[in-house]
Amino acid sequence: MSLRASDDTAISTPGSADSTGNRRKLHALNAMRFPAILLVFISHSIAATIGGSIEDSHGIQGLLYEAMGAVVFFLMLSGFIITFVYRDRIQTTSFRSAMLFTAARFVRFWPVHALLLALSALLVIGNTRSATGDWIGLFEQLTLVQAWDPYRALSFNSPAWTLSIELAAAPLLILIIGILRTSKTPPTNARIWLSILTLWMISTTSVMVMELMLQTKTAQLVAFTSPFNHLPVPLIGVLLAVLVFGSSGSPPRFHMENLRSWTILEISALMAIIGSALLRDVIPPDLTVLRYGPIHVPAAIYFIWVFAHDGGTISRWCRARWVQWLGGISFAFYLSHVLVLKILAAMGLANSLHPLLFSATALVISIVVAHIVHSEFELPLDKLLRARLRQRSSSRETIPTGEPSDIQVRPQTSDAA
Repeated sequence: MSLRASDDTAISTPGSADSTGNRRKLHALNAMRFPAILLVFISHSIAATIGGSIEDSHGIQGLLYEAMGAVVFFLMLSGFIITFVYRDRIQTTSFRSAMLFTAARFVRFWPVHALLLALSALLVIGNTRSATGDWIGLFEQLTLVQAWDPYRALSFNSPAWTLSIELAAAPLLILIIGILRTSKTPPTNARIWLSILTLWMISTTSVMVMELMLQTKTAQLVAFTSPFNHLPVPLIGVLLAVLVFGSSGSPPRFHMENLRSWTILEISALMAIIGSALLRDVIPPDLTVLRYGPIHVPAAIYFIWVFAHDGGTISRWCRARWVQWLGGISFAFYLSHVLVLKILAAMGLANSLHPLLFSATALVISIVVAHIVHSEFELPLDKLLRARLRQRSSSRETIPTGEPSDIQVRPQTSDAA
């Protein structure tokens, strides 16, 4: 096992070239996946040690506990990168093409998910000392439909509910990309922004309806995992990619060479993400469900738009090999960290160790586990499954090779699928 990560771990796409003819790579967005998922880790680590709930946390603890902004970020990033990678290779809006792409996404997600789900199920059975369990929840998790059942969406390996959202969004992503590609007239910026605003309002309306129809606690549970709340987010990512790169072609529409100006924009984007998390303390009690997605959407849009240009000092720091390596193992880290926390807690370390020492220990172990899963299981099996899928499919342009919500998109040669 090697910790080496070359520039190839950055998100890239065939045919995407800069002015020098080199493939364009989104180093910053690839790297930013790990800090986003690290925030999710911190949230779960606080729950395992300090306790409490996201609703009862305020100030600094509330900021660390607020991981929904990170979830919104990489759901939106999913749609953004799928568009960035495949917009030049999707020439149809057929149902078959959408289903093939969805099947490919399932194949891409499932092996690592199934491995960690099996370990989580064994841990649950071991803790209860019983061979019985929530078999319906296990089936929903195994088939990645758990997001449609809010009462079981977070059972077993809880982070996997976002994979269910992405899988549900896959055919819609292909439909929108295909419509944009086959349109006779390119969409104007005004129309794109209007569409983004409409999707954001759909998400906001969804959680508000839940608040009105359901009791508060039930509304919060449903809003946290509801596909109706989160499905618009990857679709916003698609439109944002078109806004940045156009419906075809690679260079960003907005061009600015000033390093200092881009650095200021990057710092402001980071502050916007922090600010959206702090908004949770000023939301009226009757609007608390807005923290489960809608309030984070504007900051995520701005953040992705800025760092997609790779123009500032922070983006240059993100080109470091070790930073790109962390970005590469992010998917495995995301799916494995809760399992590590549960095992350490079952060993009694959550009570016997200082919270900071427990979190640091869990972080190191989670990174090691993520690297092993990524390099020894995820990548080899992914390569094998994608090769088999290519042999069975005549629609070569719809076979995905990955994206920031799972692993890096590796550069492909011109004759690759």
